[in-house]
Amino acid sequence: MSENLLQFTNSLLTNLPSRQREVLERRFGLKAPERETLERIGRDYGLTRERVRQIQEQGLAKLRQLAGHNNAFLHYIKTHIEEWGGIRREDSLLFHFGENKFHNHVFFILHLHQFLERKNEDDNFYVVWLTDFNFLNLAEKIVDFMSGYFQEINTPLRFEEIYSITKENFDSNIGERPLESYLDATKKIEKNPLGYFGLSFWPEITPRSVKDKALLALKYAQKPLHFQEITDLINEIFKNSSEERRALAQTVHNELIKDERFVLVGRGLYALKEWGYVEGTVKDILVKILKESKKPLSKEEIFEKLAKQRFVKKTTVLLNLADREVFARDEKGNYFLV
Repeated sequence: MSENLLQFTNSLLTNLPSRQREVLERRFGLKAPERETLERIGRDYGLTRERVRQIQEQGLAKLRQLAGHNNAFLHYIKTHIEEWGGIRREDSLLFHFGENKFHNHVFFILHLHQFLERKNEDDNFYVVWLTDFNFLNLAEKIVDFMSGYFQEINTPLRFEEIYSITKENFDSNIGERPLESYLDATKKIEKNPLGYFGLSFWPEITPRSVKDKALLALKYAQKPLHFQEITDLINEIFKNSSEERRALAQTVHNELIKDERFVLVGRGLYALKEWGYVEGTVKDILVKILKESKKPLSKEEIFEKLAKQRFVKKTTVLLNLADREVFARDEKGNYFLV
């Protein structure tokens, strides 16, 4: 694919006058990693920004005629976008056809296509290329519907679940690729590193702080973890992230102990409050258990109930129950509040 890209662009550019060719090469970064601005090119040639833009448009117009709408490569790109629901995020297109080295060449070729439209980024969508604006309208309807649905259920979903919901509420013939493309193009809904979709501002979808990443790690584990385990899981989940800094165990511990979303349930063990864990010391939990019981409880019953809230040794529990200012025992040895 990369060789075809280079051959295609080079063969087209040889048909242009040197000035037009050089302007296009610099504007689209075909000879260097970075695309240059109209102002920068104009300074080098002693031309105004507008004049450079005119030269660019003249060159592109000539190349569109030379390439023609029957060109196999341009047809392949258009077919790809049609298969993905008639709309494709620009970043995804560049990566699909240009891999890691030839993004600028793909970007250049897209501008030669007479039957594709480029829509600039706005509040709802990233930059996209489309075959018809009707597909953008459909994408907006689906995204708006799913955004409302997420607000209702307040929980992330797998792609398969979103696909099922979409088929129930829209055209049942919509394919997986078009839906995937629409979700990729929107800013409202994002996918987290674990493959779950949700509203882009949710911390478990786009975690920005250590605390948010810890939240995602615990939701992935679905059980209480030691802060060192949480740290290791954060670094595993985000190992392919552009961020270079790895999480440190002491930082994680310091952040979690201050955040009310997390509850310390044992020595260094953290759980999520939303799982039903309550804050407080072991003694606080014992008082709560006996208050709610409304009758004396045996130590075995207390152990069983406390185990749902705290991971502590039985000796620790018995030491707390030995506080005679708070707890007492009846003739059967059962505990009640003083």
